[in-house]
Parts: sequence; C-alpha cells; structure tokens
Amino acid sequence: MNTANSMTININSMHIQQALMHVGVVMTRLTTIGFTVSQVIIEPQVKPTFVVQSDKYCRSLIESGEAFCFSRGQDGKGNFKKYQFNCLNSRIIWEER
Repeated sequence: MNTANSMTININSMHIQQALMHVGVVMTRLTTIGFTVSQVIIEPQVKPTFVVQSDKYCRSLIESGEAFCFSRGQDGKGNFKKYQFNCLNSRIIWEER
C-alpha cells in the first residue's frame, strides 16, 4: 500500500467531525467557483482556512474589494503578498509573488 499521499485523521472529537463536514461543503463551493485548493487548515476554535492557488479570479476579488491583503514581506524567494476573503464562514487565502 502506497501511503506517500495518505493522511490519517482521528475524528473522536465532535469539533473535528463538524469541521470535516463543513470542509466538504466549502470545498464543493470553491471548486464550483473555479478555485484549486492546495491546503486545508483545521484548528480548534478557529475558522477553517483554505489555501488556494492564485489565479485571475483572485485578482478580480482584490479589484472588487472582496479580498484584502493581510500580509506582505520578503523571503528567500523574493517579495510576496498574502490575500484573504471569507466564504461560508471560512478563511480563503492565497499568496502572490
């Protein structure tokens, strides 16, 4: 059995079970809109965070004021800006370079 791309999630917590159901709904919505989700972050007592790939739809959200820059800086790869918007009570973020 190849486990290189597998993940085990313990769902003995009601919070985790509810979050996973919510993640499914948000993933469906984001995929329908046209986003490619690359990561989902679930933490206790915090809105789920979805990391999406930057594309032309992200640019339109910035231009319309629906998304905003919450971080900017520089690292070993150069300058970056991180943006976010909310969808179905979840935080959707991406990075532009």
